[in-house]
Parts: sequence; C-alpha cells; structure tokens
Amino acid sequence: MLVRNCMAHDGKRAPIQLVDQKGCVTRPKLMSRFTKIKNFGASASVLSYAHFQAFKFPDSMEVHFQCTIQICRYQCPDQCSDPNSILHSGLIDVQHTPVETAYGPPPPPSLPLEAYLQGRPRDERRVRRHRREAPSEEVGVNRIIRVVSTGDLTFSLDENTNSSAPTMVFPAREDANSMICMTTPGFAATLVVLLGILIISCLMSAFLCVRLRPFS
Repeated sequence: MLVRNCMAHDGKRAPIQLVDQKGCVTRPKLMSRFTKIKNFGASASVLSYAHFQAFKFPDSMEVHFQCTIQICRYQCPDQCSDPNSILHSGLIDVQHTPVETAYGPPPPPSLPLEAYLQGRPRDERRVRRHRREAPSEEVGVNRIIRVVSTGDLTFSLDENTNSSAPTMVFPAREDANSMICMTTPGFAATLVVLLGILIISCLMSAFLCVRLRPFS
C-alpha cells in the first residue's frame, strides 16, 4: 500500500498539496512522514499512518482531506522512494529506467537484433509473464474533519451545523501584547542605530570634558 496525492481544502478554495505523486510530504511543518506497519492484525494486513498539526482555512471549520491509496499485488515501492530506483520484478537484464507516475515493475528493455532474426521465444515469455502480473489498483479516500479553536467554543457547534464530521479542538495561541515582532534586517538596523548613538554620546562627553577642564 502506498499513500500519495494527498490534498487538503475547505470545499471552496483551491486545495493545498500535502503529499506529492511519489508519496513525499510537501509540507513537513504540517504533516509528518508516513509510517507503515505490516501484519497489523485481523482488521488490516498493512497500516500506514502519519501525524499532522491541526490547521484550518479562513472562514471555515471543515477541512477536507483527499488521498490516493495505491494497492499493489506484491510489494509497493517505499514511501517517497527515489524516482530512479529499480523495482525487482524478476525480469533479467533490467536496465535503470526512471519510475514515473505509475509505480510498479518497469517495462522490459528492447531485445537485440539477433532475438528478432532467430525467432522470439524469449520475447513471448516476457509478454506472457507481463500479462500475468496484475496491475495495481488505486482507491480514493476522502475524510472531513472539523477543526475549531477554544475561542470558537463560545457557541454550540451542534446547533449551527448538521455535519457529522469529527471535531478536533486545539488551544488558541495566547496573545503576547508585550512582545514586538521584528524582522532580522529591522533588528540589525535598530542595533546599528543604537550603537551609533552610543558612540556619538561617548565622543561628545569626552570632548566636553576636555574643553571644560581648567588649564593649570
């Protein structure tokens, strides 16, 4: 099983991509890498999961998650594997060919000229073996999660919506009124200005001290 093409949207705006075509996480600050567990139990033979930070879109409490689950007959490639990696399919003389959108064994390489001149028994065996391999199936998964903050709990959620989606509540960030946010260039410029004022004050103090000192 391979999880790829995961999107998140609110049903109105354009979706954001969380996992790309190869199963790589595109937003590591929101979502962790997938962990695969084999022989999970009687309910599922393979379990793949990932942790994500609670987030939501403006003016919407519902977050729609859509993913594509690729189910392979024998063995899927590793999550976020190298696109140039070779999948061992049992074919001999397999060359390094990049794996593109469809995962699975790469097509057999072209045969030499002697194989076409002397009949094609080897080519026919390859074709029959390729036909016996069942292609992987893709299943789309869609889930809706309601994400609310503690500041949104001033009203009853059940009275304002008929959605049956699970609700996730996360604590709101505390407003730090005494803190000032500054960019790195702004902080550096402020520091340079303060150092310049300090140096000018020291020079003026030394000049006044020397000028007002009584001569003997």
